[in-house]
Amino acid sequence: MVAQDVGRAAQELGTGVAVFIDELQGLDTGSMAAVSAAAHAAGQRGVPFLIVGAGLPNLPGKLAEAKSYSERLFDYRLLDKLAASTATEALVSPADEIGVSWQAGAVRRVIDAAGGYPYFLQEFGAATWDLAAGPDAITEAEARGGIKIGLVVLDGGFFRSRWDRATPTERLYLAAMAADGGEPSRTPDIAVRMERSPATSVRSGPA
Repeated sequence: MVAQDVGRAAQELGTGVAVFIDELQGLDTGSMAAVSAAAHAAGQRGVPFLIVGAGLPNLPGKLAEAKSYSERLFDYRLLDKLAASTATEALVSPADEIGVSWQAGAVRRVIDAAGGYPYFLQEFGAATWDLAAGPDAITEAEARGGIKIGLVVLDGGFFRSRWDRATPTERLYLAAMAADGGEPSRTPDIAVRMERSPATSVRSGPA
């Protein structure tokens, strides 16, 4: 197996090997089983071969479906929303390094719009930066404009691609969730809007 051979070679060289896989939940069952098997074999033989994956919250379940023993192979860490202080640092620190500042209101507006989600923060921050008029402080008005531009970009790519992949029932589920205006949705409320029982709405909703 490649994992064993590479791991042994790394061991002989006094180093290690790490394989990083993003969007791991998108692998098909066979590929996911192969990843689990590689991690298992490397662990059994004690070779310095490590797999680091990132994925959506349904990843542990998908790994378990692919290989029943996968829950014993991986150490799962939750990557939650960014704290306001961390999001602020992500916006302000790079600008400070080149002599550009953000007005406090502009920072708050972008952080609130992103809701702690790193990719949204990146899109809104980048659009605001591109819209900013000059070397002076980035204003709240520029932040509002950047957020509008960022939402257009997200609608055309990030959200659109997910909507296109959704089944008709999943689209109905998402439309029912939209009535909550971005706030957490309750399963009974979704069921009422879809005119279904709560059990049915959960089974047919997006994973």
